[in-house]
Amino acid sequence: MQTVAVACIVSVALLYVLWSLMPARWRRALAAGLLASGWPLGAHLRRWLSRQNQSSAGCGCSGCDRAPGQKARASQPQVVQIVRPHKPR
Repeated sequence: MQTVAVACIVSVALLYVLWSLMPARWRRALAAGLLASGWPLGAHLRRWLSRQNQSSAGCGCSGCDRAPGQKARASQPQVVQIVRPHKPR
C-alpha cells in the first residue's frame, strides 16, 4: 500500500514538473487536445484546462492583463529610492 501511495505522489510531481517546464505553446496545445478529447474530465479540471488554453501576455508573466485599472501610466513620474547598506567602521 505504501508503494502505491509513493508511486502516486511521484507521478503527480513528475506531471507537475513536466507541465511547468513545458513551453507555453505546447501547454496550450496539450490543454486544447485534452479538452477536445472525449475523456471524462471533472468540472474543476475542465475549467483549469480552459484557463490554460487561453493565450497569456506577451512577456509571459500574465500580470499585465489581470488588473487593467492598475497599470502604471508612462506620463506620471515614478520615484526610485536607493538605499545603501551601512558599512561598519
